Amino acid sequence: MCKPPFWCPRLIPYWWIPLIGLLAAGCHHPVVWQPKPPFNTATTANDFDLTWNSNDPSGSPMNPKWAPQVQKPDNLPPVQGSDCAKTQPYQAGCTNQAKFIVKDQGAGVTGFLCTLFGDASSINGHADWTVASAQGAIGWLNYADDWDYNLLLVPNDDNGLTQNNNLLSDGKQRYIEIEFDSRELEGRFGTDWWKEFARLAQAGVTSGDYQQIMDYLHSGPGLACGTVYGVFGIDCEHGCRSEYHPAYAVAIQIDESKDSNRWAIFARNWGDEGFCSHYNHQLDLQSCGGAIRLLLPYNSRNAPISIKIEQAASSPTGQCPRFAFQGTGQPGEIVEIPLPPPGQDGLTELVVNFGWPQDAAPAPCKSVEKENLMRMLATRKAAASGGQAGQEILSEDRFGRLFRGLNQNKGFPETQFSHDVLQPYSSKAATAKQQLAQPKLSEQRSAAIQCQVPSVVTPEALTAPTPPPKKGKPSPLPQAKQKLVWDEAMMSSFCTAYVASGRKLPAGEPADLGAKLDKECKKYLPKK
Repeated sequence: MCKPPFWCPRLIPYWWIPLIGLLAAGCHHPVVWQPKPPFNTATTANDFDLTWNSNDPSGSPMNPKWAPQVQKPDNLPPVQGSDCAKTQPYQAGCTNQAKFIVKDQGAGVTGFLCTLFGDASSINGHADWTVASAQGAIGWLNYADDWDYNLLLVPNDDNGLTQNNNLLSDGKQRYIEIEFDSRELEGRFGTDWWKEFARLAQAGVTSGDYQQIMDYLHSGPGLACGTVYGVFGIDCEHGCRSEYHPAYAVAIQIDESKDSNRWAIFARNWGDEGFCSHYNHQLDLQSCGGAIRLLLPYNSRNAPISIKIEQAASSPTGQCPRFAFQGTGQPGEIVEIPLPPPGQDGLTELVVNFGWPQDAAPAPCKSVEKENLMRMLATRKAAASGGQAGQEILSEDRFGRLFRGLNQNKGFPETQFSHDVLQPYSSKAATAKQQLAQPKLSEQRSAAIQCQVPSVVTPEALTAPTPPPKKGKPSPLPQAKQKLVWDEAMMSSFCTAYVASGRKLPAGEPADLGAKLDKECKKYLPKK
């Protein structure tokens, strides 16, 4: 990767990026992700050396952990007395995998904002190790200021946590965020289950109360259990805490009973990485037959008695999934979900119901009470309304606070973003940007696919993951061009409202912030 400041300055207009990539001979451009990482499991004990005991059905690390956690699960990095508490986790000395790490930072608008509000000692973006999967308790967290859906994962055995990850209100248990951009998926969900998920998320951001969506993911007092598959790394915009971002696939066990074991699943092989980012993190699945394979854990010595696909949808039109029972190692059902090449922005959704034998039981999973999570969310909300956000160094949150202040302190759900932010910008933009401004498939809901008779095979029939066929150099990781235009639309809307307000800023913001915003807003306001 490029190392600023000489070859790759932190703040560059996004339209310079391809030119710089061609001219800067010393810069290595990240390539499209593969399920298998380009490095082996760590044998050393640096704080941020990533290790794992087994691979998932796609060939990716399953439940990865940091090297210190091999000694004991609660030995989270940076460990006590380590120099890595003072330096960046992605640097050599804290990890021997530094040369493989993909760094994704803001560009254009977010390049400016992430530098303005960020920590000068950090990349103010993401440092990503590998594609991986994990199991644990899954619940709703929030609808972020960058329009990300944010779930949380309380991982089994604390796999992958760091000292920087946030705590629940009990002050004991940390969690990992699972993030995916609502603007990429909100208008495309085609199954009733995922459309209701999106509706409840929108209702929550409007009302400020997420109890309904929390109960929708799982009834009762506790969180659901599930599996997540995505890019695993650390978010140094938010204190260098670990995360799965973007999530390629999420499987939520909405009912764990053996007679009606229901899972809600989505899967794709692309996605952006939120506010301080500019890549489209495409995933090449050639090595596993063009499909994502998820393990849905369940303790059983025998295969399910029944499998019923209650809902299935995809865009573009996709193939039905296949199922295979895994009885050894971590038992459960493998679901194989075919996807088109990542450049086609494919999406598949499923709701699947398994009937298990009488001697089967739900797989062990972290026990997390919703009440614990709700107390934490209430504390955060009170802190934000009390004006404490001005003391943070979190770019997305700082800008979100400013934006909400101009919107009567209300959140911006995706539909409002599309109507009130994108449409006005798009109507005035050049033709090329008008085409990029609208989500490619936002008007095309995922279409139902007929999968009434599940295809059940043996695990051996699922071809073992292999290296992808060599056809020249790997494809470079592309820019998230659509997101860059969305960012411009966001800034245009903010600047228009900011000027109309008389350039009012919330209390507690630094005195020189107004002058910096005035200078930047000149690019996004009509010429006089």
